[in-house]
Amino acid sequence: MGKRFAPDMAEVTAGFYMLDVAEYIFEIGKPKCIFYTKEDGTDVAGARLPLKVLGRVANDGSLEEIDGVTGKQTAPMRLYVHTEGAFGFTKQLILAAMGYSIREEKQANEEYFEGTDFSVDVNDDDEDNIEASLGASWAQLEGKKVRLTADKGINPASKEEQQEYRSYQPA
Repeated sequence: MGKRFAPDMAEVTAGFYMLDVAEYIFEIGKPKCIFYTKEDGTDVAGARLPLKVLGRVANDGSLEEIDGVTGKQTAPMRLYVHTEGAFGFTKQLILAAMGYSIREEKQANEEYFEGTDFSVDVNDDDEDNIEASLGASWAQLEGKKVRLTADKGINPASKEEQQEYRSYQPA
């Protein structure tokens, strides 16, 4: 017996919905490993976090549902660990996901970060089959909720509009 796959193309999107500039609550999906080598030979490593829109934060602080967007995936967030400069950016999101504000960083260091493993391990022994995996602590982010400000920017490479995220806070 054969198989047939028949997607309803009218019901799917070819990309991610571009959110308007505002504050939103997101749920983090399962982190996926990022590793590649740029043309200049620089290695890039980190994690890609799928984000599901739970709603937009209204002026009164309540959570508004957005027709056609609430419950959907939006542009993922990429967190990098290949440079020291990237660590601080990545840590801000992890702080928020684990329920800490940036002012509580010292407390988080003592209560949470000691002994965590936010590494990316790369096996490049075989150049044709490079394998990369995330350290165990990345998995703790799945299902966590964060409050982020969605913004819009321009991708320097493609010159296309892209979603950007700022102002990481616990949800």
